[in-house]
Amino acid sequence: MLIAGGIGVVPLLSVIDGNPDLPTKVFYNAHTKESLIYEEKFYYWNSRDNFQSHCQVGRFKDEEILASLPEDFSGLQVLIGGPQVMADHWLKLLKEKGLPAGLIYYEEFDW
Repeated sequence: MLIAGGIGVVPLLSVIDGNPDLPTKVFYNAHTKESLIYEEKFYYWNSRDNFQSHCQVGRFKDEEILASLPEDFSGLQVLIGGPQVMADHWLKLLKEKGLPAGLIYYEEFDW
């Protein structure tokens, strides 16, 4: 699972592109429609049977992302790219949900 905010999606794009066989779910948001970059890549990747993306303007509701977590965390990794405030929010919520810290990775990419 990947959670990206704004320009924070950039370091995650190569992970998606380089791992076409991994089941992947992406939640990507930005402040404006113009800030949602590389939408054509997501359109292309959505043709994969094992890929699902949710791209939108504005923040995702916590429940939207938390509800997509599997019951069994084995094999799950969550990668987060974006502003520190966003990462802090998701790190806290995911840990509260029971996801071990070792399964969550954060790449700060903020301007």
